[in-house]
Amino acid sequence: NESKLIHDIVENISLQVLDCTLLNVAKYPIGISSRACEVYKLLDVGQIDVRMVGIWGTGGIGKTTIAKAVYNSIAHKFEASCFLKDVRERSIPYGGLVELQNCLLYEILRGKELKVTDVDKGINVIRDRLRAKKILLILDDVNELNQLNTLVGGFDWFGSGSRIIITTRDQHLLTAHEVNRIYKVKELDPHEALELFSSWNGSSRNRHLHDEYEKLAQTIGWMERVGSCHVRSRSSVN
Repeated sequence: NESKLIHDIVENISLQVLDCTLLNVAKYPIGISSRACEVYKLLDVGQIDVRMVGIWGTGGIGKTTIAKAVYNSIAHKFEASCFLKDVRERSIPYGGLVELQNCLLYEILRGKELKVTDVDKGINVIRDRLRAKKILLILDDVNELNQLNTLVGGFDWFGSGSRIIITTRDQHLLTAHEVNRIYKVKELDPHEALELFSSWNGSSRNRHLHDEYEKLAQTIGWMERVGSCHVRSRSSVN
């Protein structure tokens, strides 16, 4: 009847809202938008293929923050989504990979209890239950190929239009898993670094301090350019 239909619609919307709960990105997300845009281009969400994209860079450069920003922007476009954080740390204890598999299934299947007890069974369940679903999955801080083989072993594990994002410090890990779309995270440029520093210490509200920091940033940038020119000139002489 009509009341049951309305109830089902409301419940379905509630589940979708729950699935798309926004992640906390950063207090001062300086430079994140421009870097996230580069990842959007690689994802090309409008295409129906299954796509894996790597976010690669040194520790602390902002890979996780970028991945969270991307997740917040596009999660609503998928049937289900999951952000698996700290894969490296969580896979270390005995049974860690199985626990990650269970977490992935719980998030994607919207809270349905489906406990797996070993890695091989987990692989089969993920492949069988998700191959018809269009999902967004982010694996954060991956450092071993076995983690990828266990959680996202193949493109055929997921439904058409699915997107898998992998953040890592190891580029070779991505290429070994046939992840060919890779964004190398860029460091902050001097002006972005200045803006971040100003936000941290509140100098953006103090015009005099802000101007002084900007002069310092310009000086450092000039010194870096002179230094690199000096190194190149010495190299050419040698």
